[in-house]
Amino acid sequence: MYIDGVLDNSVAFTDTLTDTSAILRVGNSSDGSFGGDLALLRAGATAPTADQIKKMYREEKAMLEGKATLDGSDPDIKALAYDKERDLLRVASQGVISTFKGLERVATSLAGAANLVTNGTFDSSVSGWDNWSNPTNPGSASQSGGYGILGDGVITAPVDAVQDVTVTPGKSYKITFTGYTENSVATFYMSDGANYSYAFGNFVLSDEEKTYTKTVTPTQSVIRLYPYKNSGSGKAYFDNIKIEEVSSAAPFQSIGAANGALLLTGANGVDFDLPAANIRERVAKAFYDKTGSREDFEFTGDGSATDFALPAGWKPKRSYIDGSKKREGNAEDYTVKYDGFAYSVSFAVAPALNAEIDVEAIAA
Repeated sequence: MYIDGVLDNSVAFTDTLTDTSAILRVGNSSDGSFGGDLALLRAGATAPTADQIKKMYREEKAMLEGKATLDGSDPDIKALAYDKERDLLRVASQGVISTFKGLERVATSLAGAANLVTNGTFDSSVSGWDNWSNPTNPGSASQSGGYGILGDGVITAPVDAVQDVTVTPGKSYKITFTGYTENSVATFYMSDGANYSYAFGNFVLSDEEKTYTKTVTPTQSVIRLYPYKNSGSGKAYFDNIKIEEVSSAAPFQSIGAANGALLLTGANGVDFDLPAANIRERVAKAFYDKTGSREDFEFTGDGSATDFALPAGWKPKRSYIDGSKKREGNAEDYTVKYDGFAYSVSFAVAPALNAEIDVEAIAA
């Protein structure tokens, strides 16, 4: 058993499956229940090595952490573009452009949406916010350093602020803000309508500055934002508070191509550098596929080893020992093996001690 890519425990066990009509059940106890979650189930001819397990964990943990998902409320993909120069994949969904590095979403941008919040950046004042402008406890709400601050480190009574933002019922909106606490407990509430129902939930701030995001679809014509610092001394800091409409980026109005670049324009002017493959399995392929690439790998013989494994994604093309080209084939100098994860070169006779082994490989 491996935890976070590291071996935690193991038990030796081998058996033979002989009943071809039997049903294989995974994640099922004797009473038919299962208290857990399963994902990315694999079955192979051989067990993966510790290095292979570590590589799979490193490359795929983003999916298990929820970082491989599209931002926004609509999973329908409108367009894809792979930025080869930056090794980024841009995915356009319902008015949202999600940018992926490998299988992890590293950035999100809305296609031309305006921020509906009044003074969400607190660059010079706290105008636009009830209680921040006229706090219940004078001096307990302020602006400094580009932050809206609730609490002054002395007064222990709760401090809050409110802003009602006009929206269109039925449309989707993205709420974002940045915040952190200093010796206090603070919460950012969101309501559907000019009320304190908190129908859109809340975020509890930590002492580490973070950006929080949620996409909502109001039924009322107002979204109420309600930053709140609980009883007790200390301060809560808020910045970059936004509500942006997630409007449709499609249907696209025009398509243009020049010098290999692709330009797609729609209601919000979405611009892509290059066309790309489909998402999920093909997302991974777009990032890790090296088709057409060549690479040389060098090994040193120890006089006993016959098998030399290449990194995953590479397949042997030619092999040399001390500069002498070797023949591939079952009755020749070497054969090529594949364990379902990586290719290796298997010599009929172990190369001599300190022999220089060169393997020319191509992308698998």
